[in-house]
Amino acid sequence: MAGFDFSPFLEPVANTSAPAAVQAAPVAPVAVVKPEIKVVKKSVEETSTFDFSDYLEAVTDVLTAPPQAPAPVSEDPDRQFFQSGVGMEDRTFEPELGAADVATDLQVMEPPVDTAAPEAPVEFSFPTAGVTASSDLINSALPFSMGTTTATGDQPLTETQTRLKDLGYYTARVDGQTGPSTINALKTYQYKEGLPVTGQMDEKTRRALSFTGQDSRVKVADSGNALLSFIGKGEGGGYGAVNDYNSNSGTIAWGVGDSYFSDTDNKPLEELTIGEIKALQAGGWGTRKVFAVGAYQLIPDTLQSAQTSLGLEDSEVFSPELQDRIAVEYLAGTKRPDLRDYIQGTGSVSRDDAIEAFAKEWASIPVSRDTPRRYRGRDIMILAGESYYRPEGNSANHTVAQTETLLDNLRAADTTGANP
Repeated sequence: MAGFDFSPFLEPVANTSAPAAVQAAPVAPVAVVKPEIKVVKKSVEETSTFDFSDYLEAVTDVLTAPPQAPAPVSEDPDRQFFQSGVGMEDRTFEPELGAADVATDLQVMEPPVDTAAPEAPVEFSFPTAGVTASSDLINSALPFSMGTTTATGDQPLTETQTRLKDLGYYTARVDGQTGPSTINALKTYQYKEGLPVTGQMDEKTRRALSFTGQDSRVKVADSGNALLSFIGKGEGGGYGAVNDYNSNSGTIAWGVGDSYFSDTDNKPLEELTIGEIKALQAGGWGTRKVFAVGAYQLIPDTLQSAQTSLGLEDSEVFSPELQDRIAVEYLAGTKRPDLRDYIQGTGSVSRDDAIEAFAKEWASIPVSRDTPRRYRGRDIMILAGESYYRPEGNSANHTVAQTETLLDNLRAADTTGANP
């Protein structure tokens, strides 16, 4: 390649005091001829030639070389984004904790797990006493608002009712309205989970309710007994149901479908003893605490009769198991012999007689034939398919055909376990 002398261009400028405009004058353009460049010196004595072919070959090799794979980058699980060389416009953004779609179905995000660790993914279980430190990790994802939520019309109250209903503590309509059903459901839930019993949707209760995987309350329909399941589906009340009947007006003054909590005894209904329940039922309208109790709505006289018939002590707990026993052995047995005898296939009891006895015990059961009845000093007729207690405002929640099928199946299998 021919040499090129740059020394004339490196000589210092002779007149350094010349005006700036003169010093800034542009250098004369270089004349280019491909594939060689000719440069004219200050004193043109000769023309030098500069060969670029070697450089062009080197540049071509660089431009046509295959792309090299980027060096591997170790992933750091504590970073939200990895340095992968992907442009911001092409990156997939990972949601921060608390931004999951959990507000509508009340589900809670699990905290992120280090995938590089050998341990199995962490699963949060519901704390039975207080709130553990680990639950703070999901605090921002909780669906409930802070503070109390028993003020009528609050959105958090609607969320509370929905969650309590999912767990079986609340059986009324989700309406955002506070009342005995909501307050008793909250108190019973708080008691069961070892929380302070306030009846308010405080922070500890809000946090506890947000945990997934909690057990629901036991329902009558899940008892495994065909007769009791049928009753439970029609009556709709749980083992903690109570009401107070106003005999003066012939209506229920108030009631809860489940989860009644006794402030007197600081316990839910299904943990009270028979003696404690009888004390709550003592007195008349306006002085007693409750009237009918439990899944089978035992009024004071009926509870006392059941206790006598079955030889129960005041100290026995009014548990779901005891309530079921009272229903099978006493209410559908000793108290209603026509129902018992038809199911057991003894005597000459007709199916209609058995259904009438059934309907007299539970208002959700229809009579299968027109049935006369005395109500408030006058004779009335209860039509087939109606509740025997229609005058009191009750409706049958089963059809005659459904009731007939149930009793015929029970008669064939004799699965009630009722005593003869």
